[in-house]
Amino acid sequence: MQSKFSNLNRLVKFFNPFAWSITVKLSVAFLLVAILPMSFVGYYNLQMSTKSIENSEYYKLQLIATSKANRLDQLIIDNQNTIKNIATDSRVGNFLKAVPLNREIFHSEAQKVLQRVAITHPNYDFVYLIDKNGICIASTELSLIGRNYAFREYFQRAIAGDAFISSILIGVTTKREGVFFTYPVYSDNGEILGVAAIKITAADIWGVVNSVNESNITSFLVDEQGIIISHSNREYLYNSLTPLPQNSQKKIAAEKRYGRNLIKSLNIPELKVMLNSETSGHTSYYSPIEKNYQIVGYAPLQTQSWVVGVSKPRVIFMAPINLLVEQNITFVLGAGAIAAIVALTLSRTISKPINTLIAASRNLEKGDFIQHESNLYKNLIKTSRTQDDMGQLVRVFMKMAEEVRVREQKMKLQMQELRIEIDENKKANQVAEITGTQYFQELQYRAQKLRNRAEVRDKTPTDYFQNLQKKVQAQKARLQLGR
Repeated sequence: MQSKFSNLNRLVKFFNPFAWSITVKLSVAFLLVAILPMSFVGYYNLQMSTKSIENSEYYKLQLIATSKANRLDQLIIDNQNTIKNIATDSRVGNFLKAVPLNREIFHSEAQKVLQRVAITHPNYDFVYLIDKNGICIASTELSLIGRNYAFREYFQRAIAGDAFISSILIGVTTKREGVFFTYPVYSDNGEILGVAAIKITAADIWGVVNSVNESNITSFLVDEQGIIISHSNREYLYNSLTPLPQNSQKKIAAEKRYGRNLIKSLNIPELKVMLNSETSGHTSYYSPIEKNYQIVGYAPLQTQSWVVGVSKPRVIFMAPINLLVEQNITFVLGAGAIAAIVALTLSRTISKPINTLIAASRNLEKGDFIQHESNLYKNLIKTSRTQDDMGQLVRVFMKMAEEVRVREQKMKLQMQELRIEIDENKKANQVAEITGTQYFQELQYRAQKLRNRAEVRDKTPTDYFQNLQKKVQAQKARLQLGR
């Protein structure tokens, strides 16, 4: 029980700063003074550096995304100019304007236009012409001739008078993926005669999107509905970032746009910010396919409602930040260790003479004066030679201790003298107490009688009669005086 109580006291003392020794207090104080400001400064610098690295990384991804978006814009503009040139070529107009019976006359000239474009643009899958009923009547891909494409949005928009660019679609006839560019063909009086169309391969778009110099960066492209139309990982391809409305699902299925009846959602609501974005930006998200967190920078195209995204695993993004944190922690710990050594050294330098004074004070309290040959005295002498406050304090203490020693010696001598005087008085008082008692008086009377008898025995008869005569004479004298 006593041991338990003692352990509890030690524990309470350990957690009570007021009960710590001066060495511990000074060590902790010096350490806190050295570590706390450095820690705050280190933490602030770390936060600023982390933010700077983070912004730099996001800016880098946005820059890559913007660069890809600009390249895609240029590719789209070039193809728009090409399809416009085809649609405005007089030979194409004459061919579509001719009645079906006379088209063969103009077919060869129109076909030459299409062939020349296909030869000069090897990235084109095919070039073709569609009449106003949606029937392909000329094409560099012979399997398309005679097929009806009136259900395709790219035909519907162009025959209504709009220049149109499709998303990446899967061809109904060829089953090959590509982007369709269409432009209305007008007659001289402004009547729409048909539609000129070109299809560039999806690989041409994907080549721009997926061209990266770093292996840990992934690029992708989403259309205005949030459907991924380009990604290096085909598991993402033709899935939507967020669930599509039911009417959009029906429309995509009716157009046979992606060769599937249902567009699955990846359920990445964090990327919804990319849709219809007018400026570049960044965000982060969790990839359900790769099972990790990604950061992404994105940039919209100017010519199309598409957005390029460039993503990077967060663990790789955090690598330089984690390295910076480790370096900062290592620096703080190293500096803390040095500060702890310095603090301990300084505290011991200050506390050692204090502890020496405490030991000397205890000895002085007990009356055990310091011997000149002792280590304690040597330590005091060593400290007293310094010119600081501690040296002055030790010198004052040693002077005080010497004065206390001299005074105590004087006091001892005075005590000895006082003790002798007290003993003599005590003896006199004791004698007075004894001689003043009745018993002592009786003893003294008996002793006197004994002495008188002895004197009588010792005297001669002559002496006896002389004494007797003296007594008689004395008695007569008293009697006469009485008369």
